[in-house]
Amino acid sequence: MISAAKQLEIQEKRAKREHLELTFKHQLKAVGLHEGWVCQHKFHPKRQWALDFAMVDKKLAIEIEGGTHANGRHNRPKGFEEDCHKYNELSKMGWTLFRFTSHMVKSGNAIMFVEDYINERKLNGASNDITN
Repeated sequence: MISAAKQLEIQEKRAKREHLELTFKHQLKAVGLHEGWVCQHKFHPKRQWALDFAMVDKKLAIEIEGGTHANGRHNRPKGFEEDCHKYNELSKMGWTLFRFTSHMVKSGNAIMFVEDYINERKLNGASNDITN
């Protein structure tokens, strides 16, 4: 059984991750790039891996890596290795992946990068809309 303290820690981490993803979602909308994205898209036919944001028809993925400044899951050996497997499979399937830290999202650097990338490649205007 998980202790109450551990449950609280898990809930706090989940809330922080969801806040970062919501922040990025709002940033996409603010710059007019909210169309075409799917949140928590399961991309692999056998694994339950999900992408934070995916433009499925363009095979463009965004992962927001929380906890990078506090020895979070993505920095520890097991979590880092699991991410490597996930990201390598994604690449093998022909996807482009951009990874951003919480600081990059909060500072606006992540959305600026994505905006530049999409505008340079004229990817905006897909059929899905993450605001629904």
